[in-house]
Amino acid sequence: GFVYAISPMPTLETTISKITASVTENATYSATVTGLTLNQTYYVRAYAINSAGTAYSSNEVSVTPFSSDYVVLATAGIVVQTNELNYHANWTSANSLCANSTVGNYTDWRLPTISELYAIYSSIKGSFGSDYYHNYWSSTVAGGNAYYMFDGKSGLQYSSDASYDGVVRCVCTLP
Repeated sequence: GFVYAISPMPTLETTISKITASVTENATYSATVTGLTLNQTYYVRAYAINSAGTAYSSNEVSVTPFSSDYVVLATAGIVVQTNELNYHANWTSANSLCANSTVGNYTDWRLPTISELYAIYSSIKGSFGSDYYHNYWSSTVAGGNAYYMFDGKSGLQYSSDASYDGVVRCVCTLP
């Protein structure tokens, strides 16, 4: 099973709760835990009990549950809103929508850079649409044009073109 606590290296004695999990035919196991406190880091590790005693995994994992309104992409150093704010915004409006967003009580939302869009796409690909209206705006500009991403590829669009629509997905830098 699993043990978890708010301090590292939990044991049966220090765990918040002992989670029992059955091993499947392919030697894997998992469990779902509910009722965790948002923004609290929990430390989790596996344990096994047999006639020789209790053994704990040295592979500890830390988990921090966040609001379903956003996900933390620690490898990119950003927090990503899980929902688009608008499907039909020009670049200027997209920047304004992010700057005025207060999702998750964060107040420093912004358009992602093109590099951050690539990181988001490779990490949470299923959250990106793939039809005509899913050109995701970025904050990256070159020669008066703003980069956008469509289906994992980037392109340039004149950023002051009020008629060009793109999708707004905001990010903020991890504190």
